[in-house]
Amino acid sequence: MNQRWALMIAIDNYPKLLAPFQLKGCVNDQELLHQLITARFQFSKDNIDFLQNEKATRENILKGLDRLAGMNEFEGNSPLNQGDLVLVSYSGHGSRLKEPPGRTDERDGYDSTLVPTDSDRPTPHGQGGKNLDITDDELFLRFQRIRQHVGEEGHLLLYFDCCNSGAIQRDIETMREVPQDDRYEDVEREDGFGTRSLDGPSDKGRSGWFPGDKGYTLISGCTKEEKAREYRDPESGKTHGVLTYFFVKELESAAGTLTYRDIFQRAMSNVTGLFSSQHPQLEGEEHRHVFGLDKIDYDPFVRVEERLDERRVKLAAGFGQSATVGSRWTILGPNLADKTVLAEVTIRQVDLLSSEAESTESLPPEIAKLYRAEEIEHAWGDFRTAIAVEGEDTKALERMREKLRDSKLLNLVKKGPVEMIAVRLPPRDSVDPTVDFAPELEVVTEPTWVLVGQDRRLLPLPPHADSEENALADTLYNMETWARLLRFRRLAPTTQDVLGSTFKVKLLCFREDGQHEEFLRDTATGMITLEEGDEIVIQLYHDYPKALFYTGFSVGATGRISPIFYTQSGDALLPSIAIDFYDFDNNRGWPVSLPDTLLEVLPGALCAVKVLISTRHTDFTTYAQAGGRLVDSHPAVVLYDSVQRGARDIEVSTPVAARTLDEAWGVAQVDYYLKRKASL
Repeated sequence: MNQRWALMIAIDNYPKLLAPFQLKGCVNDQELLHQLITARFQFSKDNIDFLQNEKATRENILKGLDRLAGMNEFEGNSPLNQGDLVLVSYSGHGSRLKEPPGRTDERDGYDSTLVPTDSDRPTPHGQGGKNLDITDDELFLRFQRIRQHVGEEGHLLLYFDCCNSGAIQRDIETMREVPQDDRYEDVEREDGFGTRSLDGPSDKGRSGWFPGDKGYTLISGCTKEEKAREYRDPESGKTHGVLTYFFVKELESAAGTLTYRDIFQRAMSNVTGLFSSQHPQLEGEEHRHVFGLDKIDYDPFVRVEERLDERRVKLAAGFGQSATVGSRWTILGPNLADKTVLAEVTIRQVDLLSSEAESTESLPPEIAKLYRAEEIEHAWGDFRTAIAVEGEDTKALERMREKLRDSKLLNLVKKGPVEMIAVRLPPRDSVDPTVDFAPELEVVTEPTWVLVGQDRRLLPLPPHADSEENALADTLYNMETWARLLRFRRLAPTTQDVLGSTFKVKLLCFREDGQHEEFLRDTATGMITLEEGDEIVIQLYHDYPKALFYTGFSVGATGRISPIFYTQSGDALLPSIAIDFYDFDNNRGWPVSLPDTLLEVLPGALCAVKVLISTRHTDFTTYAQAGGRLVDSHPAVVLYDSVQRGARDIEVSTPVAARTLDEAWGVAQVDYYLKRKASL
């Protein structure tokens, strides 16, 4: 039979630290949790090791972990079996400790730490004695062993209501944090160097404690940059960590089978409502039953932010999450285990981070904040670029409009906003910049087709005079090229871009010694500015917990989109490993240049490097078709293909809120302005 085990640590008293660093609610926290897990979640008191205040020394905490992990003096004698559940909970101070020379595995050179009751700090914060903090590396070594003992059928839950940013800050509330220690104390520690993950080195999650990985769930009081506060219960008068107070309150009042995410979402909402600068974190396997072993399969969803009236709700998805007017969503209960569809709504209005959705009939009365919404049909709308045609010669304009009507990339509109205007300029020898199209072209000797943006300024595409044999066809080609560019720049997932947010693209200045330097951004525009002939290195890096596949594209000055690197089948970019791309054969950077077709009146143009990212090998470079169907049906490839070919109605077999990790994708992009080389 599977058993439940717990190591619970609570420290209010720190004898070696000054009065401002004494706490009040940590023992209350763990006693509250202890009462909950023994009364409701079948934890036997015989399987719980509870260390409070003076008992919670460095030695005793490590012994408690070693016993569960079967390490050191307990080598080979762990009580754990496959399928067991282990809880390690801590309420007390968190901090940071400078890493030893030559053993740095953190980007900032500091380990996150738990502060046992016998740890000290330099004056004036402590007595100047030894720092006996327990580092995240030491913890992780033991957590690895615990996970091996309980196996895939078991689970490890880590609950830390503390801070670990290490900053010195005083506030009216009590903070669970002591200043970081810039000393490296000569204390015997297993440093765990290079063991950030069972699958190899990787970065920590937003909490700053451990990498996101399977086999455990981590609940922490705040992000690594924030402070975890204490809170006085208005009913009992007792002090608690604010996260623990609301986490336990939600568990006590909840009904049915709930997941960590279900409870966490409710508790976090209360915490952040009280302290806007504290954001508790949930990492790892968040969709397990609370203090249980079962995982729940679920579809991606957003939360209902507010019920507006009898038929309308506000959803936590807006332009930033690619919500669109006309998309259909179902409303379900707040608990992941509940698959019952309560209503169907259609988005009517979209704002930056939220949207309003409406049902055709009255919504059930129970639908409220924190209920779930799942997208069942995404309304792409018209995927073409809206354009207009302007000029004086009626017959010439009509010939151009006739050509545009058959375009799959361009949508000719008579009124309303447009993204591009095809203008037939008459001959002229002067311009009025306030009213004339393409004021950059002061002299025009014959009727000429040009393309301008919404601001009436010239786009970086070559003009074509009426006297040219294929003037209309070439102008149409330029318009479709620019339309592809506009669509491609906006190509992004319709749900929160989890992959893209972890992926970084950098432009570096090539150095023969390999010490490539990042280009500086213009202080006025914030843009990277390059000059023709500069040699660049493109660096990719990500901290997603799994390997990712990528395809990189160059977006040229005149709208040309070209693949420049991609992941070979069976290969992928591992987390926390930077990879540089340049001309390896000739040991030089890739030189950047402007095309000869760019008008001389333009001093330069906006360019970009865009990377499409996916969790499986995805073929963007050869999206060949067989019998009219794409060989690779990944949603990102379907959209990319639609950008290239043009489409009015896009069919993606998998709902865009990708139903499986295998279909997840994202984007990362860096823009730069490429200017002409200065004349000597």
